[in-house]
Amino acid sequence: MPAPITHLVVAELAFDNFLGYKNRREFYLGNCFPDIRYLGKIRREATHFSGITLGEIKAEDSFLAGVKFHSWVDGLRMRFVSNYSNFNYWKEILSASGFLSSNLLPTELRNIDRCLKLLEDAFFYQKKDNWEEVIGFLKSDLLEEELDFGLSREVIERWRNVLFNYFSQKPDKITRSKFLVALGFTQDQIDWAEDVIAFLKDRKELRKFINDFWRFWKEQLNL
Repeated sequence: MPAPITHLVVAELAFDNFLGYKNRREFYLGNCFPDIRYLGKIRREATHFSGITLGEIKAEDSFLAGVKFHSWVDGLRMRFVSNYSNFNYWKEILSASGFLSSNLLPTELRNIDRCLKLLEDAFFYQKKDNWEEVIGFLKSDLLEEELDFGLSREVIERWRNVLFNYFSQKPDKITRSKFLVALGFTQDQIDWAEDVIAFLKDRKELRKFINDFWRFWKEQLNL
């Protein structure tokens, strides 16, 4: 499952090419909504769905189309990373450099994946020109569809504010740290992630991964 910037950039690709009959504001807000679960007030199963198809997304109203497109993208990213031929490379170089234990734990695999997601966001941020538009959407009135999930206005507004701050500039160490703190990660987890990001970000293998990932999305969307 990608981080928020990548989610929105892929959603915009879909919207601009074959979902333009939807309401852009509602579709984008729907796409941003599911990971509100990180605030701990709703179960993941309530905002994420399995087996979603593009046909089902096209038939939904704008907000729910965005919500379900989020789940569709989550599933495809998981498939991409699982099948990516060089994923073992990340494990090997991070183990050799002392970032991982000798007996790799499942939590460490998730931590590697989280770092890749944050790096994807840093590279994908420039794929969208008009972040002010999305920020404006986040500052607009709440939708009834958001409230239908049984969350309080305060929780929804807090989640929108988290995204507002994260989308306001290309991610760097400070904005990532604020974002991860809001999601409940500890300072030790954040410091480890930043060390890994600094270690990986200029490697040619990462650039290839990002380029392959971008090509993958365009293929999935038949662009």
